[in-house]
Amino acid sequence: MRFRNFGRLFLLALSVLATSAWAEPTPPVPPILSNMDFEQGDIGEAPPGWFGQSITTSDDRPQGGLKSLLLTNTAATPATFGRPISAAPFRGHYIRFRAAVRTDAPAGAGLWLRIDAQPGKVLSLDNMSDRRVRSPDWTWAEIKVDVPPEAEHIFIGGLIYGAGTAGFDTASLEILPASADLITPEAKAYLNRALDILQAQHINKSRVDWQTVRAHAYAAAAHAQTPADTYKAIWLAIGALGERHTLLFPPNTDLTRVIDGPSPAAPDAKTLGEHVVKLTLPPLGDPIGATYIETLKTAIAQHKQTGACGWIVDLRNDAGGATWPMLRGLTPLLGPAPWGGFQDADGKLQIWALQGGLAMSVPVDAFPKPSKRAERSLQPVAVLIGPRTTSAGETTALAFIGRANEKSFGAPTAGLTTGNGLVGLSDGAALAVTNSRELDRTGKLVEGPLQPDQPTAPEQTEAAALAWLGGKGCH
Repeated sequence: MRFRNFGRLFLLALSVLATSAWAEPTPPVPPILSNMDFEQGDIGEAPPGWFGQSITTSDDRPQGGLKSLLLTNTAATPATFGRPISAAPFRGHYIRFRAAVRTDAPAGAGLWLRIDAQPGKVLSLDNMSDRRVRSPDWTWAEIKVDVPPEAEHIFIGGLIYGAGTAGFDTASLEILPASADLITPEAKAYLNRALDILQAQHINKSRVDWQTVRAHAYAAAAHAQTPADTYKAIWLAIGALGERHTLLFPPNTDLTRVIDGPSPAAPDAKTLGEHVVKLTLPPLGDPIGATYIETLKTAIAQHKQTGACGWIVDLRNDAGGATWPMLRGLTPLLGPAPWGGFQDADGKLQIWALQGGLAMSVPVDAFPKPSKRAERSLQPVAVLIGPRTTSAGETTALAFIGRANEKSFGAPTAGLTTGNGLVGLSDGAALAVTNSRELDRTGKLVEGPLQPDQPTAPEQTEAAALAWLGGKGCH
């Protein structure tokens, strides 16, 4: 991901919630709810109507009645129990799943509720990961959600987030009045702000019916009480725009860590043969990237002094991050600007060039043509790309397209060939809005993945690049 207007670029990591909260084979859906208070069943046996590992009926200090459900877990990973319910009686309604919960697990426990349209298509999932119960005393927990008209099944249950035990009692699933928990002014203003940003800046803003998009978002946030309650509605609007590079980051997201992980790697230079140098570029979360730039520039200068005549720029694991340090470090190989550019939703252009010793995007009225005469003396560069070449990695590859003495090898890239602007929201969340499309150095708009000039199997990519460089007289 690249944040064009903020100089900060982040990898799409988009990460879906890993815990489905129902890993068991789906049993038949019962027509009615039963044993919601866990009074049925023998002590020490699983409560009838509920499914899961390590669940028993217990008479140890129930919250109500004579019995409760006890969930035991010996692993560090979550353990769950639950049951399926037909969604038919609840479609179009606002519902609440409520139960008393207690636990001795340090990681906490809670309820979960999932709504499916059909097998494999999850409409909604809440597992209380952001509001876990951590008390040994009975504590009321609840999940409230709108049931979409296309819902087929509702799954409800409880879970414990680590080793320990958790008790559950007096569960209920009910339809709430339509007037319950109407959206608060704060949540409505927050949602409107997010929708306004998308409508003003997104590259596909003219391709959707905003009246419809807003109506669907308002319906999804009809009972939102806080800004966080509107996130689902914002994601719904993002999905309607039909591209993958716009993201909503919750507050306190460590975006740099999302890109690089705990130990970001440095560029690597290695000699292949006598005069070919392979430069391997990893992702980069640092928007300044001074060390990254210096490593590349120094390696290129030193190898040129010792007789390097051809280059391999390996971007196959460049999963994104900060574009400008990557381009600045490679300027000795890129040749004269422009190396490419951005075009926003209103048609305004910016080109990628050096200004004041920095690589950046510079506004222009018309896209300038590169000097072919200045490029003829450039040394040959083979660019290696693949499906892990993402976002800023793709921009770096794109900067070489159209350059004299350049050829790409490998497989199509991830397809995030767009620019992003990061916009902060009032609760500390941030929208990365896809606000521009990219152009190569000839001014041609790019759509989707970059295609290699010579497709190759992974194990043959480097050899094919070396063979091409050999044909250029560099071994």
